[in-house]
Parts: sequence; C-alpha cells; structure tokens
Amino acid sequence: MSEAVKTDGTIDITDVVCPITFVKVKLALEDLEDGQTLAVHLNDGEPIQNVPRSLKDEDHK
Repeated sequence: MSEAVKTDGTIDITDVVCPITFVKVKLALEDLEDGQTLAVHLNDGEPIQNVPRSLKDEDHK
C-alpha cells in the first residue's frame, strides 16, 4: 500500500502542449515557497519526457 504524498499545490496541464507545459509549471512553482511540493498532472509522450527534465535542469527536485 502506497503512502500519500502531501502537496502544497496542484496543476493540470493535460490540455496544454509543449513548450507551454513547462512555462505553466514554472509559473505555478513561483507561487510556492522553497521546500513546498507541486503535483503536476501531464500527458504521456513529449510532456512527460520534457517537463521533468527541464525542471531538473533548473535544480528543482
């Protein structure tokens, strides 16, 4: 049984295409404090490949 992860914000970008997906996530992150967690709902394919990689490149965990 998996343990629920506490999030401080949520964004659904399943209706958005790249590169706007990353822009929307980056804007949502600006509303959070350091150490807070953002849940991101995105589609398979290009978004699931590019958004996490781009966030990691900017030193997000």
